[in-house]
Amino acid sequence: MADHREFQEICLEVDNELTTRGLALDAQGDYRGALRAFEASYVLMSSESSLVSLLGAQLKLGEPFLVAAAFRALREELDGGDARDASLAAELTAVQRKLDEAEAACAVRRALAAADGRPAAALYALGLASNQQCDPKAVYCYFASAYAAQRATSTFLSMLNMKLKA
Repeated sequence: MADHREFQEICLEVDNELTTRGLALDAQGDYRGALRAFEASYVLMSSESSLVSLLGAQLKLGEPFLVAAAFRALREELDGGDARDASLAAELTAVQRKLDEAEAACAVRRALAAADGRPAAALYALGLASNQQCDPKAVYCYFASAYAAQRATSTFLSMLNMKLKA
């Protein structure tokens, strides 16, 4: 029994060192190094905290779609949990906000790429991307700017629709 307890203590000590290293690397902007440390910590202890840190590092490496499903599944698992889970759920909420921002940034990049250098198309595409984020005021501004750049009936109608929602 003492051997098992000693093994657990060693595992906790190594996990703490890995977590500390991961946090330090994250603070330095070495997200790939932080990811490796958090992965090792998760393999060692399988803690939710290590998983959240691991997923946060993946998010910072620009992998929001890969991380999205894991965050949502973890949040669902924590719903209705105990007080210990409440602090983790709060941390997940903050990371989920970052995930949503990263997904929005990806949508904007895709929209701009699809516009192929045409200003009105780029503005309209940004409006569509903002619409996915449920921001009718921003959508209206983008559609109004797109209409000012190129007067198209469809853009005008989209602009009016968003004006009603904003």
